[in-house]
Amino acid sequence: MTAREQSTVEASMSNHLLFPIMTAREQSTVEASMSNHLLFPTMTAREQSTVEASMSNHLLFPTMTAREQSTMKASMSNHLLFPTMTAREQSTMEASMSNHLLFPTMTAREQSTMEVSM
Repeated sequence: MTAREQSTVEASMSNHLLFPIMTAREQSTVEASMSNHLLFPTMTAREQSTVEASMSNHLLFPTMTAREQSTMKASMSNHLLFPTMTAREQSTMEASMSNHLLFPTMTAREQSTMEVSM
């Protein structure tokens, strides 16, 4: 096995020992909640999630505002998905992809009209 496969198998095995009657998805949710609770015991789950996101953004982009960080992250993920496209092309492609998932039988024009109506 590769290191990645080994890690996945090990995680699955340890999860099964901790939570034998849960699905993998349930185990993952419980583990995330447990680690959040240890980090932020007095916060709600929503507050914990917000703090974690802010912390990881701050570590990545310490001199940027939250808005700038969010924009930078979006740009980075777009670049990984569509490295040869401009930001405008990426944005158009992403919109087209999400429209297709929402309205797979509609043309782009129909999708656009539907979104505006909604």
